[in-house]
Amino acid sequence: GTSFRSTYFLALSFALESLCRYVYVYRSICLFK
Repeated sequence: GTSFRSTYFLALSFALESLCRYVYVYRSICLFK
């Protein structure tokens, strides 16, 4: 249904944001080492 789709996209966007943030922090740590 529509609620399932909206929840799916919300979780997907949240996961992508978390992943991008993790990669950004990881690269920063590797850069400053």
